[in-house]
Amino acid sequence: MDLIDSLENKLDQISQNIQEQYDVEEDHAESKSKVLLYNNSLVLVLDNAKSQHKWATFVKNLIIIAICGAQVYFVASFFSKGGKRRNEMNPFQN
Repeated sequence: MDLIDSLENKLDQISQNIQEQYDVEEDHAESKSKVLLYNNSLVLVLDNAKSQHKWATFVKNLIIIAICGAQVYFVASFFSKGGKRRNEMNPFQN
């Protein structure tokens, strides 16, 4: 009888080990799926940020071009009005 009880205990222990291994593998599968979901959401966030950065860079460049164009326009219009107007604006000239 002791041999049967010993074998029964061993089988119970093996059964518990198998169940524990199954639980561990199940936890790993859940963790893996959570990591994959996190990675996918991170990729979406980074893609959005990249797209917004492209648009922001485009708008910034347009603003810089507009400012440079305005500077060229105002400088050209200032010097194209002739010397009389420039002399009137000079406070150091009598």
